[in-house]
Amino acid sequence: MTYVFWHSYLMFHQAAYIRALAEVPGNTVRWCVTEDLPAAYRDRGYPVPDTGKVLVHIGPTPERTAELARLPGSVQVFFGLRGFALPLNAFKASLG
Repeated sequence: MTYVFWHSYLMFHQAAYIRALAEVPGNTVRWCVTEDLPAAYRDRGYPVPDTGKVLVHIGPTPERTAELARLPGSVQVFFGLRGFALPLNAFKASLG
């Protein structure tokens, strides 16, 4: 199964389950974000999460976003549709 997660950045509090999903045999997990971790979070000591086998896409182009959003048979998970451009653009691209 292929899973594609769309976030604004790599969220350490969600990394564990996303990473675990990628460990399941037969799964491919992609995590698409605008940036790895905002500077404000780094300054406060937030870690860049361990992504393990997850395929991370930072700042994908509009073309790459459309390609990933339309992967055949994939499960698309969108976070922050009302507040962040990348997840919203990916959602729109997934509609065809």
